Amino acid sequence: MENRIPTLKSTNDAHAFGKVASPEQLKKLQLLREVYLRAFDRIIERPTCWDAAAILATKAQLCREAIEVS
Repeated sequence: MENRIPTLKSTNDAHAFGKVASPEQLKKLQLLREVYLRAFDRIIERPTCWDAAAILATKAQLCREAIEVS
């Protein structure tokens, strides 16, 4: 299996990927989740960035879902 992390667009995508992800992919997914959360923390206080913050929160959530189902 490739080490590539697919774009997760839904809970179904996250669950499907989490079930087949390698340990290395899961580590990368955890790091990606942390990046999304740090970016979220930096921009959430700006009212003009709430849309971007919501997108980052969703991406972090989908990463978490994939990790949890593994």
